[in-house]
Amino acid sequence: MQNSKKNPFLTNKSCQESILFFILSIGLFIYSLTKHYGVVKLEWKMSPYLFPALISIFLFFLSILLFSDGLRQIKEGISVENDVKVSWKKLISAVIACMVYIIIMPIITFIPSTILFIGYMLYLLGERRKLFIIFLSILVSVIIYFLFSVLLNVMLP
Repeated sequence: MQNSKKNPFLTNKSCQESILFFILSIGLFIYSLTKHYGVVKLEWKMSPYLFPALISIFLFFLSILLFSDGLRQIKEGISVENDVKVSWKKLISAVIACMVYIIIMPIITFIPSTILFIGYMLYLLGERRKLFIIFLSILVSVIIYFLFSVLLNVMLP
């Protein structure tokens, strides 16, 4: 009987995720705008904050699609069971790692901070082969740098 009094939007997993993605998209878009107009005096096509702005737009559309899916599930009375257990320790570690990455990137530059970040995230996700972590972290960081900085001529933070 108490389940019928609960708001169906708050109990539906798709609606919950859509709200989270919507908040993330708005926050990322505001971050991109404030950093671009407050710090960088470049055109948007050269700005390092263009890609976070684009990602925020994609997240916004994803949140709309998830919300519409949640509404459809509620309307049709579909109950989606989610058996995935959240590892709060790993989740909080990943969020803290992202914050540290953002803080140390201006200090130690893009490539070293990205190598450390990718290496930590691979370890956090369960990879234990040290040589593989080192190789992949360096390779991905250098490829990202080459693609964006050299080929696309986009300033990296």
